Amino acid sequence: MSTGLASSLECSDGASGRRPGTSTRKRVSVSFSGFLMNVLSAHTPHTPRARAAVRGSDVRDHRRLGPASGDSELQRYQAYRKVFGTAEVALPAQILSNRAVAGWAREHHVAVDAHTGADVASVAAASIPLSRVTVFADALSESDLRAVAAMGVGQIVAGSVQHVEVLRSVVVKRRQDVVLRMTDAGTPLLALAVGVPSGFRFDSDESDTAVAAVLNHDRLNLVGLHCEVGAGDDDFISYPAAIGQLIAEMTQIRRNHGVLLTRLGLGGGRVIPPATWVAELRRLATEIDESLDDACGTLRFPRPLLVLSASVAIGGRSAA
Repeated sequence: MSTGLASSLECSDGASGRRPGTSTRKRVSVSFSGFLMNVLSAHTPHTPRARAAVRGSDVRDHRRLGPASGDSELQRYQAYRKVFGTAEVALPAQILSNRAVAGWAREHHVAVDAHTGADVASVAAASIPLSRVTVFADALSESDLRAVAAMGVGQIVAGSVQHVEVLRSVVVKRRQDVVLRMTDAGTPLLALAVGVPSGFRFDSDESDTAVAAVLNHDRLNLVGLHCEVGAGDDDFISYPAAIGQLIAEMTQIRRNHGVLLTRLGLGGGRVIPPATWVAELRRLATEIDESLDDACGTLRFPRPLLVLSASVAIGGRSAA
């Protein structure tokens, strides 16, 4: 278990349900999966009256929140969804700690992205349906990834052969959708070697191995590809370049394996001045839509569902 996740499981008097003063704070050793099950059972209302009470609490919380907290986050995310109307826009799990945001996310059945063990715990605490959750494996330890795979989340984004091997060993009783994270083919090998594995290079033996390993497993479904666009060493520098590469790779997978991938994921983005945020989003939406149409038309590939990871910056500075 990672240090950050372990520290989040430290229990105090209030968290344990004891009366103040009856005991001192102590650390409890508990597995990630065990902790998540406790959170799920504690936060999921099981009766109509309980569910109504939770909804009422969320409404009251939302009324108390000012523009600097819940309202601004919701408004920015709602604008993102409206501009990218034909895409699935995932909410970052980091802002689910706001109860108004969590309540709105449940009510509107939005997709949620989780990148860390703490994110997954936030998803569970907010009672977000696991089928709506995509977990990125890059920042998870092997034990955390095993726990997440056992939960039954909607999609798991694997960025290394090791991630795929863990999924192959854990997922045995149900089906699990898998997305492979790809990286810019122009990234220097040294940049990838010295950093944390963050995706498969296009046209590489490693990516071919990962695709085959997922497709040859009875319980794993390869449903799509994902990449980041931004200033990172392994990010694409533009959306058209990323989309063109992803559709070409999907076409190759269809040709080689007879499998049609249906999800194209884009993350990352660039910082945008607040004054032009919505206008720039509209320009990007047009650019992405036209790039996707062009790539699919050129390669005669059925248009996949566009899945956008809304930056956590929607809760603060503007980004796309």
